[in-house]
Amino acid sequence: NMRECLRFELSSDYIIEEAVNGIVGFRKAIELIPDLMICDIMMTEMDGLELCSRLKNHELTSHIPIILLTARTTESQQLEGLKTGADDYITKPFNLSTLKVKISNMIEIRKKLRKHFSREIRLEAKDIVITDLDAKFLERAVDIVKDNIAESSFNVDKFAQFMGTS
Repeated sequence: NMRECLRFELSSDYIIEEAVNGIVGFRKAIELIPDLMICDIMMTEMDGLELCSRLKNHELTSHIPIILLTARTTESQQLEGLKTGADDYITKPFNLSTLKVKISNMIEIRKKLRKHFSREIRLEAKDIVITDLDAKFLERAVDIVKDNIAESSFNVDKFAQFMGTS
């Protein structure tokens, strides 16, 4: 099958993780935060379009490049795939060498962007570096405090509940 073929062809250059369906793929993406994802549009449980859309709209996974593979060849179908946020849309059958170059280019571009746009936020009292994800988390925490500071019932438990943490 397609997954086995791709695993065989790409495993010499990359660490490969597989998912049997879209739901497992979504869970694995959140858990592992891969450098790139390749998914078929036709999957069980959750199709590739929905998976792509969910990943691109999730705070932890929105940056992950996604290549959609499909037998759907019309321009409107390709447009539908790209509108989900997919970084590329490849119709089957495809040239494996082309896919390999696209994968390599996407990963390299992301590395360059991370290097270029990575910024260090240093706190004055300590020498702590905060990543963009940490900065978003802190920004959300500050916003929650600002929005609820006047509430007499606002406490640590409610703060944790708003933050989605325990």
